[in-house]
Amino acid sequence: VSTQSTGEFSDAEWFSMLFACGIGIGLFFFSVSEPLRHYTISEVLPNNRFVNDAFMPDNTLAQKAMNITFYHWGLHALVVYCVVGIILAFTSFRWDLPLTMKSCFYPLIGERIFGWLGDTIDILSIITTIFGV
Repeated sequence: VSTQSTGEFSDAEWFSMLFACGIGIGLFFFSVSEPLRHYTISEVLPNNRFVNDAFMPDNTLAQKAMNITFYHWGLHALVVYCVVGIILAFTSFRWDLPLTMKSCFYPLIGERIFGWLGDTIDILSIITTIFGV
């Protein structure tokens, strides 16, 4: 690993790209459904602690639902996207590995990522992404 190499983008630019991709996709999908889920009672979530208060006005209830959503999509949710993005960027830039999930395991299992074990890691990552695990 060379200490003299520099990347094409600065740290702030990488953070901005990862933030925009991760949060943008999540909010595009959940921007309406999540606040409504926190605001209303449904069969899936019958014991919503904010809806059960009969004396709470609708404005306060709506604000609390939005606050929960903002908390849920805060910086702690971004950490998952950033860790994977940083590992992929490092392995791709430093070791010329492909931008696949098996590359994240190169420091652990070495050249075996190019065999059946690496293919299994990629297949599992696709399946878990599809099913939202």
